[in-house]
Amino acid sequence: MISEFLSIALGLLDECYQTNEDLAQQLLTYNLENWGDQCGLSLAVATRHEEFVAHTCCQTLPTEIWMGAMKLDEWATLKEFDL
Repeated sequence: MISEFLSIALGLLDECYQTNEDLAQQLLTYNLENWGDQCGLSLAVATRHEEFVAHTCCQTLPTEIWMGAMKLDEWATLKEFDL
């Protein structure tokens, strides 16, 4: 039964990611009030669903966050020199 739910979760993630990558990543990080304000990605990590966490959607998310933070820092640095 557990493996069935793991398979459904992975299939749903894949379908969402193929339909809209940005929205799928937002869904991964949305706080779920009924699940202790955890997000889908943290639940996947907590349950050790390795296939889910290894999905491209999950793997590109930290890169997107990292690169976004770097872009913001770069913009702030450039703005400092704009007198």
